Amino acid sequence: GAMLALAISLLFFAERMDSLSAQRSADVEQRIALTAQWRALTELTLERIIVGATSTEQSLVEQMGQKSKEGIARVSELQQQVTQAADTADEHRLLEKVASERAKTLEVVKAVGQARERGAQLEAFRISSQQLRPAAELYMQAQQELLKFQEGLRDRVRNQAVQERVQAYWVVGGVSLVLVVVGVGLAGMIVRSITQPLDRAVQLADAIA
Repeated sequence: GAMLALAISLLFFAERMDSLSAQRSADVEQRIALTAQWRALTELTLERIIVGATSTEQSLVEQMGQKSKEGIARVSELQQQVTQAADTADEHRLLEKVASERAKTLEVVKAVGQARERGAQLEAFRISSQQLRPAAELYMQAQQELLKFQEGLRDRVRNQAVQERVQAYWVVGGVSLVLVVVGVGLAGMIVRSITQPLDRAVQLADAIA
């Protein structure tokens, strides 16, 4: 009974390792999806800001301005979700780089908006072309570096899960083999403990006869 309980416990341990590895992989996949969505929305929002900064149609400027505000708010939410979900030092380091590049980009966006408010259309266009686009490229490049790291992390987690699964089943197999050998040995001892006294009794009876 104790041996059976131990074997069951080992199998449960192996299944538990599988479950933890699967959860870890799913967590990384979720972060990848969030980061990809974050980057795509960032690109769309920046394009809207640039269109609003360079357009001469007031209705289009207002429309792009409203959509840009909504986009910036949603980007902030996605950034927060990815940051909260990150669980490695390297990932947090890359997130800090993204946050730094985003802050620089938003400063340029603010300058574009101030130029528009003053009616300085040419200045807004110049800032958009000479400062906003380069800043946006660095921002999205930092996001891409983060995404690439997360994809590499996912691959490492998957490989580690395979290795841990193989190791766990080797342990289970090895311990199970030991249990079988021990069980066979104990069975032999029990049989001998029964048969040897009987043999001696028979020999004694033969001697008396």
